[in-house]
Order: sequence, then structure tokens, then C-alpha cells
Amino acid sequence: MSVLRGILLEEHQRLLDLIENHKKHIRQLPKGTIIKKEIKGHKYAYQAFRIGKKIVFKYLGTILSYQTQQITNQVKERRDYEVSLKKAKLNYIEIKRALNGIRRKN
Repeated sequence: MSVLRGILLEEHQRLLDLIENHKKHIRQLPKGTIIKKEIKGHKYAYQAFRIGKKIVFKYLGTILSYQTQQITNQVKERRDYEVSLKKAKLNYIEIKRALNGIRRKN
């Protein structure tokens, strides 16, 4: 049983590190979503995000601009990190339960 407990403890620590790493990356990336609007035949991009209860729209430029593409990629990357963080938290809960089950049997 001690081998299994050792493996679970390693996984427990790995998940804690992963969760902390993901949180750090999420804090560094822009939040919100990219909204595309067409005004007088031209397409523009805005970043929409919340500050408290208020929704703020920040102008980014035309859809094809470098800044718009860069912010769009960062927002997608943040979303990927958020999904991965959620999965890591669920795995962490499972490992924690398994460790508690092993401790009770000993």
C-alpha cells in the first residue's frame, strides 16, 4: 500500500504545481472575448470584458491587424488554460479522496 500512497502523493504534488502554474498564466493573459463588428462595410474587433458588473468594450482595430490577432490568440490561450485548470482541479479532488481513503485504512 505504501507504493500506491507514494504514487498518489507525487500526483498530488504535481497537480498542486500544475494548478498554481495555470493560475499564474491565466493572470498574465487578457480576459474577456473578442467581438467583431461591421460598421459602414469595415470590420473591427473589440475586446469585451467585465469590470465589476459593467461590461467594457476596448477597441482593438481592424480584424486583420497584428494587435487584434495577438489579443485573439492570447484570449484563446487563456480559455485553454481555464479548461485545463478545471480538469486539474477535478483530478486533484479525486487524488485527495484516494489519499484520504488510504489513510483511513491504515
